[in-house]
Amino acid sequence: MSLRIVVILATAWLIPTHLSAQRIWRVECMGGPNVDFTDLPQAVAAAAPGDEIWLYRTAVPCAGWTAYTATAINKPLRIVGFSASQWGPGVIINGLITVSGIGTGHQVILSHMEFGTLGNPSSNPIGVDASNCQGDIIIEGADLISGGYGGRILRFTNCANVVLRHCTAAIGGTPVTAINSTLLMSNTLIGSNTPTLVLTPLGILSAFPQSSEGLRLINSTATIVASSIDGARNWSNPYGTQVWYPRPAVMLDNSTLEVGPGAALFGGYDGVSGHANSYHTFGTGLATIYKDFRGYIPQVPSIGYGPPPIPRDLHATTHNTITADDHFDVIVAGPPNGFAALLVGNYLSPPLSTSLGLLWLDPPSISLVTCQPLDAVEGRYNGTLFCPSGVSVGYAFALQSVVLGPTGSLSLTIPSPVVVGWPLGIPP
Repeated sequence: MSLRIVVILATAWLIPTHLSAQRIWRVECMGGPNVDFTDLPQAVAAAAPGDEIWLYRTAVPCAGWTAYTATAINKPLRIVGFSASQWGPGVIINGLITVSGIGTGHQVILSHMEFGTLGNPSSNPIGVDASNCQGDIIIEGADLISGGYGGRILRFTNCANVVLRHCTAAIGGTPVTAINSTLLMSNTLIGSNTPTLVLTPLGILSAFPQSSEGLRLINSTATIVASSIDGARNWSNPYGTQVWYPRPAVMLDNSTLEVGPGAALFGGYDGVSGHANSYHTFGTGLATIYKDFRGYIPQVPSIGYGPPPIPRDLHATTHNTITADDHFDVIVAGPPNGFAALLVGNYLSPPLSTSLGLLWLDPPSISLVTCQPLDAVEGRYNGTLFCPSGVSVGYAFALQSVVLGPTGSLSLTIPSPVVVGWPLGIPP
């Protein structure tokens, strides 16, 4: 039986030991006192590496529904969106944010943003396109909304460490894509929208040319925890000859996929009674799929379409959305009948290699939150924790656990990065 407790997190949350923000820049489309800029590009241009940018979603919408203009980012920055009336999905970004050239040990954080149709009801590119980054790209609490249009992009090329945490991507014909990259996906949902029909010189056609899988991996490694990926279902155009068949959840070329606790891969529904494969290889046809016993792959492909999954223990720590001065839930998935020591600290990247595995917490900042037994069936601990009001918003912390098996084995779990949102209903 899982346990449920309330814990006050340690003061390690309050003041990160290597917080490097030199300045906070405030961006509000209506301007006003203490506002530095009315749009994002000017703030990014003015900011120094390590600065933080706050994007306000106003109570009274500006032109374009407070949709800030996307821009190019080529230096470490933390960009945090929030509502002036309540904490929520954050601000709307109109266009494609590009990130490039982030060096080892540095970060770009994009927190609480919405890339969607309110700011751009068309198939113009919207989302995040990152390339050539040896540092971290952490996207927390972001929504990518197709609204039936194409051009929605989450693409990572030559990126050493990408984190998608508590994100939702309703794609329109372009899968979330990793090329020569490493991706951690935690508490994230990827699915597809039915296409919007538009009038063209060739007739009434879909707003994007074809459906797609949810995730595409090329020469990449992806770890999926407490997340769901759906391939597009079948679709036919009632006004024409467009007929789309269901798609797999994941397509892989020379890549590795780890399906951890609480992760699920659903092939698209065929409209009758069946589904496409959960995953499918293409290109070289090479792929390796590891599956934790708590992961779910309902449609394993037949021989020739993809290898069978290889069983592997993928112990993990996950949590839901965290806002300052509020409770949140955390889950540790470790060895059944074992124990877990839940830790919190500053996010460390690249991680430290230890005899227990990779440590993603900066050692001087580590604080013990709780030690708890893991249940006998799934090796889980469920807890309710409290995040203090003074925690640094928009900064990368992480939760990670040391788990002890019943035979005495010790190991570190997959981490759960944390980017804290502003307290509910309290504008900064």
